[in-house]
Amino acid sequence: MKVSIFTLIIASIALFVTNYRVCATPQSGLPIGFVGGCEIDLNADGNLDLALLLNTAEGYELVVMMRMGENIKSYVVTSANSKTFLTCHYGKELKATIAGKGKREHGETYQVNGAYLMLTQPESSAAAYFWSKDKFKEVWISD
Repeated sequence: MKVSIFTLIIASIALFVTNYRVCATPQSGLPIGFVGGCEIDLNADGNLDLALLLNTAEGYELVVMMRMGENIKSYVVTSANSKTFLTCHYGKELKATIAGKGKREHGETYQVNGAYLMLTQPESSAAAYFWSKDKFKEVWISD
């Protein structure tokens, strides 16, 4: 019986939280280890999309599978070399960090369509990713 990786991942996500699903139990594996993920509507089209943080030979990779009608389109949103954690959020705006910006009094504010992903390195930086105009936008929110 042939089962797709997408089906296996969906079947492994067992924790239901409000209107999205989350799983953050690290799994070791070769050549890919599952670090965390969630099912959340990132592009506000009414379909739940799948965000996965994977530990690969290249490091940590944030991969998103977006449901677009009857099709699924995948994106490698970003990669990191050091340990990283994924959390999934809802909100209306994100504020960029002012760290390293010089004399700016505040960071830029970005409008979000409702859902966004955040990658955090322990005791270090955090970046948020949200869908904007047919692509993912990166906003550093702490440094």
